Amino acid sequence: MSVCPPNPPLPIATTRVFNLLYFNTTAYLIFDSIMLRRRTGDWRRVYGHDFEWTQHHLTAEQMRPMMFQYDELGSVALEVLDRISPPSLSSWSTTRAPPSGETNPHRDLYALLKDNASSDETLGRLWEQVNTVPEWVDWDQIERGQQVFYRYGGPAIVAV
Repeated sequence: MSVCPPNPPLPIATTRVFNLLYFNTTAYLIFDSIMLRRRTGDWRRVYGHDFEWTQHHLTAEQMRPMMFQYDELGSVALEVLDRISPPSLSSWSTTRAPPSGETNPHRDLYALLKDNASSDETLGRLWEQVNTVPEWVDWDQIERGQQVFYRYGGPAIVAV
């Protein structure tokens, strides 16, 4: 039984390597170390994943300012939602029943935003932003991605 999907057909050598890798973890490690020796360029292994470092990757110095960026509209909207429905300060677990006289700490922020978008300017702007599809969205590309996921997502998750 072939593990590979019927379309597109893979070369016999690739199919054999894939079957070997799928059924034998030791063989995978041997194959992986051989492939690492054959690679050219700046290859990195991080958390068990191999990738080639390119000019498109940002350095730590380039990424540092991003640590201080955030969604300002979302933060202000959360403050407004906190005034409308304050979060529970209780430390009890959500898997147990709440103590007597205390309400459930779970807040549905989506429902709060939806219900109050028309009554507050900040919430209205966030609601409009969240529900507006950008003009750069390529629906054909999204459909292709869905088809790939539907076809290969399940087997990929099971294999991991």
